[in-house]
Amino acid sequence: MESLVNKFTTFTKKHIGIILTIFFDLYAFYTLKSQLPNGSNKTLLLFLIFCVITNVILFFIIRNISKLKDNINRVFLLISIPLGLLYVIMIPVFAGTDEPFHFFRAYQISQGTITVDNENYNTQIPKSLLNLHYRTIKENYVPFRGFEKLNKEDKTLLPIKDASSQYSPVQYFPQIFGIKLGEVLNLSPMAIVILSRLFSFIVWCVLTYYAIKKFPYNKLLFTIICLAPSLLSLVSTTSGDTILNAFSFLLISYCLSFYHNKNKLSRMDIFKLLLLCVGISLCKTIYIVLVFIITIIPYESFGTKKRKWFYIFLILGISFVADITWITLSSIKINGTSNSTEQLKYILSNPIDYIFIICRTFLGDIYYYVINLFSGSEMCYSDVKIPSILSIAYVAIVYLSLSFNENIKELKKVKYLFYGIFIIIFGITATTMYINWTNTMAGIAFPYIIGVQSRYFIMLVPLLLITFKINQNFKISKDTLLKSCAYLNVYIMLSAISSLIIFYN
Repeated sequence: MESLVNKFTTFTKKHIGIILTIFFDLYAFYTLKSQLPNGSNKTLLLFLIFCVITNVILFFIIRNISKLKDNINRVFLLISIPLGLLYVIMIPVFAGTDEPFHFFRAYQISQGTITVDNENYNTQIPKSLLNLHYRTIKENYVPFRGFEKLNKEDKTLLPIKDASSQYSPVQYFPQIFGIKLGEVLNLSPMAIVILSRLFSFIVWCVLTYYAIKKFPYNKLLFTIICLAPSLLSLVSTTSGDTILNAFSFLLISYCLSFYHNKNKLSRMDIFKLLLLCVGISLCKTIYIVLVFIITIIPYESFGTKKRKWFYIFLILGISFVADITWITLSSIKINGTSNSTEQLKYILSNPIDYIFIICRTFLGDIYYYVINLFSGSEMCYSDVKIPSILSIAYVAIVYLSLSFNENIKELKKVKYLFYGIFIIIFGITATTMYINWTNTMAGIAFPYIIGVQSRYFIMLVPLLLITFKINQNFKISKDTLLKSCAYLNVYIMLSAISSLIIFYN
C-alpha cells in the first residue's frame, strides 16, 4: 500500500501541470455547458477544439521554456505570441474595454481627420463597418458568425461621439496600418478590426521584447508583469493604451539601463529617449510625469553634468511643448457636467476630507485593485469571470519573483523618485475621475471615487517592485516561475473565453 502511495505521489508531482490543465479544461467546458441554452452543441464543439489547440500550444511552450530560461526576452515571445494571437481571434469584436472608441478614432485618423472640426466634420465610413458597433456584441463573436463583405460605396457619417477624438495619432499607428491594409485587400468589416488588432499586438510584442532585453535588474519579474493576463488581453484589442504601455516600459528600461551600466549615450540614444518621452506625453497628458524618470541617467552617460541637464531640459521641454500643442490643436476639453467646477471647489476647500475619500476608495478595496493589476475581472468591460484562485496565484508568482531582485542598495537613491512618480500619476488620475466621472455618476462630494481601474497603473508596477526583495523560505527556480506563468495564463484564458461565450450568447 505504501509503495502504491509513493508511486501515486511521484506521478502527481511529475505530471502536476498536465493534471491541472485537464482539470481546468473540464472546469471551463462544464461551466460553459451548464450555462449555455439548449441546442448549443456547435458552440461547445468549437470551444472544445479551442481547448485542444490551447493545450497543444501550452505544452509546446512548457517544453521550450527550460531551453530559453537564460534568455527571458525570448521566453516572453514564446508565451505572449501564441496566447496573444488567441486573444486577438477569440475576444469578440468591440468587446475589449473601450475598443469601439479606439478603433473608430484610428479609422478617423486613417481617413485624414487628425483633429476634429465640429463645423466642417465629414469623416465617412462604410455602413457595414459602423454597424459592427450598433449591433449586439453577440453578433460580432468571430468564431460563430460569418464575415460579410465590406461595401465601400455605401457610406455614412462617422459620429464624433463614437471616436475618442481627443487622442493623438501616436497611439494608433499600428491600427491605422491594419485598417488601410484591410481596405486595400477588400476584407470584411470584422476582418479589418481583427487585422488592426493584429498589427497593434505585433508592435506591442516587438517593443516589449526590447524593453525586457534592455531591463538591467530583475528580468524575471519584469517579464511576468508584461505577461499578465489583464495586460495581454488588453494589448490584443485595438486599445490605444497598447502603445502607451509599450513606450512606458521601453522608456523605463532605457533609463534603468543607463543608470545601472553608466554607458555613454550616443546621439541615437538621445533621439530614442526624446521619441519615447514625446510619444508618452502625446498618448496621455497625465503620464507626462513618467518622463521625469530620465533624470536618473547619470552625468557620466552624457559626459558632463552640464550636458546632462542641457539634454534633460531639452527633452522635457520638447515633451511639454508637444503635449500643450496637441491639447491646443485638438481643443481638448474637460469632460463631465457643469458641476465639475463645483466638484473641484469641494476638493480644494476640503483637502483632508478628499484624502480620506482616496484612502476609503483604494485602501478599503485594496484586494480588488491588486488582483486586477494582473488578472481579475476588469477584462472586456468586466464581462469575464475568472476563478479567484487563479488571480491570486498570479499575484503569488509576481510576489515570489521579488526574491530575485538584486542591487536593492543601488536603487536606494532613486526609489523615492519612483514612488513620487507613482503617487503623482495615481493622484492626478483619481482626481480626474472624481471631478468628471464620479461627479457625473454620483454627484458632488460623493464619499468614493468611481471609475479608476487598475490597468491605468500597470506600466508603473515594475518601478515599484524592483525596489523590494523578499527572502524565500523555500527554494524556487526561475524555470518553475516561468512555467507557472504560462500555465496560469492558459487557465485564465480558458476561464475568460468560456465566460465571454456565456455572456454573449
